[in-house]
Amino acid sequence: MKRRLIGGMLCAALALGFVPAAGAADGQTVKQMGLSAVERAVREGNATVRSLQNTAYAADSSSSIATSYTAQGGSMEAQITSYQSLIDGLDAAMQSLDQSSALYKTYEAQKKVLQGNLDRLQQSLNGLPTEKESTTAQIDDAVYDIQKQAVNVADQLAMGAQDLLISIKTLQYSEEALERQIAALDRRISVLETKYARGMVSAFDLHTAQHQRESLALSLTTLRNQCEDLASSLALMCGYDAATLVMPSALAEPGSAELGKMRYEDDLSEALQNSFSIWQKQCDLRAAQNAYDENISGTAEAVASAKDALAAEKESVQSAFATTYRSVQDSQSAVQAAQTALTQAEREFAVSETKYQRGMASKQNYLDAQDTLDSAKADVETAQLSLITAYNQYGWAKKGLSSGSI
Repeated sequence: MKRRLIGGMLCAALALGFVPAAGAADGQTVKQMGLSAVERAVREGNATVRSLQNTAYAADSSSSIATSYTAQGGSMEAQITSYQSLIDGLDAAMQSLDQSSALYKTYEAQKKVLQGNLDRLQQSLNGLPTEKESTTAQIDDAVYDIQKQAVNVADQLAMGAQDLLISIKTLQYSEEALERQIAALDRRISVLETKYARGMVSAFDLHTAQHQRESLALSLTTLRNQCEDLASSLALMCGYDAATLVMPSALAEPGSAELGKMRYEDDLSEALQNSFSIWQKQCDLRAAQNAYDENISGTAEAVASAKDALAAEKESVQSAFATTYRSVQDSQSAVQAAQTALTQAEREFAVSETKYQRGMASKQNYLDAQDTLDSAKADVETAQLSLITAYNQYGWAKKGLSSGSI
């Protein structure tokens, strides 16, 4: 099986996994899962992963080759015994014949042919152990390649499923933001309706706010449908049936201990060593070197081209890893900034709450301050989700994958 075939199977699997669902049906089961649970479900339940693993790890070359060569050796030995029996029979017949007779010469010629066949068979039989060892090594290399590619497919599908889970979480945050906007707009519309009844605002002002509310409600419905479609697609990737939705549970933010273990140079070395794309380029270089012949035009250029491709891939992996590393650092800073803003919003809300309780501020001002506080909390959650995403991608990068490698 060639690498391009494995890549084609992966693309088909990913395309299948991301087909939007038609919509939620009655009786659907909702499973709440975290990042680790989704990865485990894909590795254990995804049909493509199971099929590739069964194909890869069922390829036991040693037993099949041993059986084949044993049978081949036995057949050769039987043929050698048969030839030797015919030669012995001719020898016995020739002993009673005159060496100058035509029949003796005929038997002698037949004996030479039989002896030549026997010698060639014996030579082939003697070379079987070496041929078996060489064939076994070649097939073992091919099996290793298939197994490595099967692992890569499983990794990419698991990473894709985790990205999908995070996308659903992002949509849920967007839903909550829209719900807050709609709630705030409802309060505004209520005030406008009172003012309109009193002739303090025009019908246009009221209708504009109502239309805005309808647009937000439509956007909210669209988001919910998108979220449900992605949850259905994720369930299929995890190996569940069409009546199941996979929704994110609470996603744990990486702690200071986990973040403190990040070591750029050591982790980069690990990423380069684990990179599947670099391994592919190394295989291409070895193939070019094995085919190199100074007497054959183009083979030297093929080796040089493979070396350049390997160097370029290493540089690409290193650049992508550096970007992922910086993303974690930037996300940490964003979380800290959001938490600082939340602290300030909490203080301002406390002041507004005190004023409202003392009759120094209107209920509308109090509710606006509450909205500001809720938005600040949402900003922290969004920043934390970005950090979770960046750290998760960093973990995959250390394993030799990146979000753009699918």
